[in-house]
Amino acid sequence: MSDWKNEPSCWVGIRHRAFGSSSVYFGPFTTYAEFEKFCEDNELQLLAVELVHPDSDKTTWWDR
Repeated sequence: MSDWKNEPSCWVGIRHRAFGSSSVYFGPFTTYAEFEKFCEDNELQLLAVELVHPDSDKTTWWDR
């Protein structure tokens, strides 16, 4: 497993339903590895989004 997958952050999983309907959001997860395990345990394929705190250092916003 890659090191970045275990770095503390804030991840949200998104599942889009049919066209025009609402989406379902899961999380937050503190690591990507935790997000992956949730998906595996629940047999889900989700879109992963890493949230960036709006008060964080602007020079780090695009590091990933």
